[in-house]
Amino acid sequence: MAPTASAEDHGRIPVDLDLDDEQQQLLEATRGFLARHYPLGDARAILENDREPDPEGWRRAAEMGWIAVLAPESVGGLGFNPAAAGIIASELGRAANWTPFLGCALGAAALGRAREGAAVELLEDLASGETTAAWCGPEPRGGEWGPGTVATRAERRGEGWVLDGRKSLVVDADLAEWLVVSARVDGELTDFVVPASAPGVQITLSRTLDLTRRFATVELSGVEVEAGRLACGIGEGARSYADTLDLAAVLVASDAIGAAELLMETTVEYAMDRIAFQRPIASYQAVKHMCADMLLRVEASRAASRYAALTLENGSEERARAVPVAASYAAEATAAVAGDALQIHGGVGFTWEHDLHLFLRRIKVDQALFGDARWHRERIAGQLS
Repeated sequence: MAPTASAEDHGRIPVDLDLDDEQQQLLEATRGFLARHYPLGDARAILENDREPDPEGWRRAAEMGWIAVLAPESVGGLGFNPAAAGIIASELGRAANWTPFLGCALGAAALGRAREGAAVELLEDLASGETTAAWCGPEPRGGEWGPGTVATRAERRGEGWVLDGRKSLVVDADLAEWLVVSARVDGELTDFVVPASAPGVQITLSRTLDLTRRFATVELSGVEVEAGRLACGIGEGARSYADTLDLAAVLVASDAIGAAELLMETTVEYAMDRIAFQRPIASYQAVKHMCADMLLRVEASRAASRYAALTLENGSEERARAVPVAASYAAEATAAVAGDALQIHGGVGFTWEHDLHLFLRRIKVDQALFGDARWHRERIAGQLS
């Protein structure tokens, strides 16, 4: 009998997708923190302009280690741990939270190759919650998010640089004190650390379907950058870009999974309480099937995203497939959960007063952010040809 091939034989990493004790504690601590400090009513107050985001609140959140889990220990971080970051992202999606976690997380990831200068100082401050940042990497066009979309230019001027370009759909840019900007130097991608308040930087909020988060267009017009504000060497930005984009895809999938999980739980509860023809609607077979499908999609999406996060953490070659698989599946599966939740709730689910639409909108934006299902499947197909 031929020996059975192991996971390693196929380039895959053998993993246990269940949460270990430490991860379970992180989940419970994050969920409890959000329930105490960021209830859903808080998000509604902000979107209805009754309250402004609180910088002090973000510092409290950062003390929980939200950004430190993506920063190296050399700068006071906890080491690069995308699986932990995915747990945090999922809980934020579940809470429809508006804090600048995603922007700061991607900013920290883009600074991961920094070894000296302002980039290292920024990474330290991000890990401790002393400042905020946003990753100005992709310039999406026609559904394309790859490095080929980046047209922003950096030209030498004396000892420093001058940046010109335009970034759209930048997450949390208006809440950021610093921008990590991907730009081309003689055609080679390089990352720069730019103060958000620098002359020539214009940040304009964009109106999107998602009412719980903030996206912006960032215009860079003759922005002068000092020589010491390079986040990586000339030409090293391509690898940094690819790594950060993969992490972004995993975190966005995790966010959508958290939102879908919350919708699943509230929908099942509603179906148990809603009476139609003297029976709870949960007793009808069609509704049972829809609820079962919701659970299947949430759990399958979670397993795929956790595996993808672990491939990033371990530097496995399998990440090239695991990340687009997780991103493409979760995008469509969580959107299907949101649609079923809306159908089971019926008319009440369509009202502004019901919270369902907040999560549905968030999931639909996650479905397209940092690459939709079609784009990620094209990435997989490109590896098979």
